[in-house]
Order: sequence, then structure tokens, then C-alpha cells
Amino acid sequence: MIKLSKWTPPSHGVISLFFRTPYDKGIILFNGLESREYFKLYIINKTSVGLEYNIGNGYQRVELSLKGSKEVNDRQWHEVVIYRNMKEFGFKLDTEKGVNLNPLFLKKGLDLEDDLYVGGNPADVTEGFVGCIRGLVCIEFVCFS
Repeated sequence: MIKLSKWTPPSHGVISLFFRTPYDKGIILFNGLESREYFKLYIINKTSVGLEYNIGNGYQRVELSLKGSKEVNDRQWHEVVIYRNMKEFGFKLDTEKGVNLNPLFLKKGLDLEDDLYVGGNPADVTEGFVGCIRGLVCIEFVCFS
């Protein structure tokens, strides 16, 4: 598990990476505290990846599955892009896209505590990620209207 500075986009932000693994479970990214605001990107099973989060308005989840007979644990590189803005929180897995809209259009910053963990959650080391991650980029920016 790798520990980086927390990801705190004031209003908009993007995280992108590529991963590959032979396993059908594991936490790829975790930031925050599950008892407060947090997000978790994780492999659910051999075809699905989930983004679970609470940004101050309750627990939310987006789950994406690859189409056809494609699997996320096929030892091939898969691209993930997580993004957050005032209107939505979503992510892409290869060519699939999932979004949860923020109906309140809250103009508040993402208030994450603790660091960004790559490959696991320090509160539960049994769910760590085994595989390779490359091209991790975290971008934070503010948009003014």
C-alpha cells in the first residue's frame, strides 16, 4: 500500500490511472474516513469495478461492468478516470461510464481527512489490491462562474 497526500479538489478534480491484476477483488484507491467523507475505488468481481463515496450528503455508489466476455482481472491494462464537480461524481472504466448527479448542486469542497492510499485501506488491510498500477495522476482545480 502506498500513502500519498489527500485528494481535496475544492470544486472540481480528476484522478486517472491504469491497472492490471489477475485477482477479482481489491481496493485500488481509498481516501478519507468511512465514518465521514471518503471515496473508495475497488474491484467488486471479475467483471465489475465500484466507486463508493460519501461527500457529505450520504452514502453513494456507482458500479461499472465491462461488456461482453471482458474481465477486469484478465492481466490486461484497464483505464479508470474518477471525476468530481459540483454537479456530479462519476468514473469511467475503459469505455464504460457511470455518474451520480448531485441534485442539490452543493458548492462545498470535498472535505476528506487522512491520506490517499493506493492499493488498500489502512483500516482493513485484508482487502488490498494485488497487481500493477501505472500513470496515476491527481488533478485539483477551481472553476469560477
